[in-house]
Amino acid sequence: MPCHPAKARILLKEGKAKPVSRRGCNTPFREGKTGYFTIQLLYGSSGYKQKVIVGIDIGAKRVPIVAVGNGKVYYAKEKILRTDVKKQLSDRASYRRTRRQRKTRYRKPRFQNRVKTKCARCGVNNVPKVWKKVKRKTGKSLKKVCNGRAQLCRKCQGKKGEHNRPHILPPSLKNRAESIKNDIHKLSQTLPISKIVLEIASFDTQKMANALIEGVEYQHGTLFGYEVKQYLLTLNKHKCAYCGGLSLDNVLEIEHIIPRSKGGTDKISNLTVSCRVCNVESKGSMTLEQWEKVLRANPSEINKERLKNIRKLKKQSRLKKGFQYSALTQSYKNHLLSELHKDFTVEVTFGAITKYYRTKLGLPKSQINDALAIASEGKQFEMPKYYILERQVKKRYPHDYILPPKKGQPIVKHKREVEMFGFRLWDKVRCNHCSFSDVVGYIQGRRSSGSFSIASLDGNLKIGGISYKKLTLLKKADTNYIRERRNGFSPTDFSNQ
Repeated sequence: MPCHPAKARILLKEGKAKPVSRRGCNTPFREGKTGYFTIQLLYGSSGYKQKVIVGIDIGAKRVPIVAVGNGKVYYAKEKILRTDVKKQLSDRASYRRTRRQRKTRYRKPRFQNRVKTKCARCGVNNVPKVWKKVKRKTGKSLKKVCNGRAQLCRKCQGKKGEHNRPHILPPSLKNRAESIKNDIHKLSQTLPISKIVLEIASFDTQKMANALIEGVEYQHGTLFGYEVKQYLLTLNKHKCAYCGGLSLDNVLEIEHIIPRSKGGTDKISNLTVSCRVCNVESKGSMTLEQWEKVLRANPSEINKERLKNIRKLKKQSRLKKGFQYSALTQSYKNHLLSELHKDFTVEVTFGAITKYYRTKLGLPKSQINDALAIASEGKQFEMPKYYILERQVKKRYPHDYILPPKKGQPIVKHKREVEMFGFRLWDKVRCNHCSFSDVVGYIQGRRSSGSFSIASLDGNLKIGGISYKKLTLLKKADTNYIRERRNGFSPTDFSNQ
C-alpha cells in the first residue's frame, strides 16, 4: 500500500518493517527504471487497502498504463509494443528450411504423422494429434506416445461455445497481449490494484473509408457484383496499368502495387492488373519509388508511359493507408480482457467516455493522457512531473544462425561482434556533431565503416551516417528493456535528457 517516504523511514528505523525490494527504484543511481522501494511490515495490520485504479488504453503500437489513487499518480508508463515478431518467425522458418535442404542434415519424412482426421464440429479441417511423454518399461528415458486425438480443429478451438476454449491468436498479436498482462502482474506485486479499467475500441472500418455510407450500402462493398480480376480489368479498361499496352503483351495478371515482400496486402486498393513484362521483367519486387528511379535512368517511350501512369496511381485515393492497426487492436482486445478477468476486477470503458473525462480535466489529446483520464475517472488529481517510456529491443542477430557452407568448407557458426568501435546497439549517446550538437539518442544502426544511425527510443530516425568519433557514450544497453523519463504528458520527440 503506498505511503509517504518519511513514514517508511520511521518504520524501518523503529524496526517495524524490513526492506523487501529496491529493484528499479527511481533514484539517481538507477535513473530511468521503473518500480518502487518496497517494505514489508513485521506486525499485523488491519488489512485495509487503499483504492488504486489502473487505466489502460490499448493500441497497436503503444499502450499506456497508469495507476491512480488518493488523487495521486503512483505509476505512469507508456509501453512500445514489439512489431518484429512476425518477421523474426518468418526468418527462423527460412533458416530452418535451408538446414533441412542440406544433404548432411536430411531426414526422411514420417508419413505416419500425417494421418487426417476431420473436426467434430465443422467436419472440414484436420485435427492435430495429442502427444504425451511416458516412461519406457526398461529404462527411465521418456518417449512420446500418441494419446488419442483432439475432437476439434484449431480454428474451432478458438471459438466460444460448448467447449469454452481460449482465444487462439497468432504470435504477433499474442505477444502484444501477453506483454501487457505481464506488466500488470508485476505492478500488482507492489500496488494493491482495486480494479482495472480497459478502453475497448470498436472501429467501423467501412465508415472510416466512406463517411457517407449507410443502410444497404454496408452490404454492397467495392466488389459487389464482380470478381477480383474482373473488377480490376474493368477499372483499367482491359489494359496494363503501367505501360497501357505498349509492351504488346496481351496476357494481364493481378499485381500488388506495394509488393508483398515490402509489407503490401491483398486489399483491393493495393491490387491492379499488369502485363508480365512490366510486372516480372521490369518492376519485380520494387516499390513505386524505387521503380521510378530505375525508369528515369533508362528513358524510352515505354518508360515515359510507365512514369506517367505511376504518377496517376499515386494521386488516386485508392492508395490511401489501410486499417491494419485498427484491425490489430480489435483482434487481441478480447484475449487480453479474458486473461485479466482471471486475476483482477476488470471494467470496460469506451472512447466517448474517455474523451469526456479528458475534456473535463483539460488534458490535450495523447495516449498517455487518455490512460490518465481512464484511471482517474474524471476526478481531479495531482499531475506528475514525468512518465516512463519503455521499449523492448531484440538481442539476437540473423548472423548467429548457422549459414550454408561453401564447397569444401565445414559448417561454421558466424557470430556478429557485440561491440563495434566501443558501442553496442541501443547504447544511449550524445551527438557532438556541429549540426546536431547536444542531441541525445540511441544507436539504432552500425556499419563497419564507423558510420552510425541515431534514433529516439520510439524508433523515429533522426540522424543517419554520423561517425562514431562524434558520439559520447552516456549509458550502456545492458538489458533487453530500455527506459527513459519523458517530461510532461504530451507527445515529445528528441529532447536533451
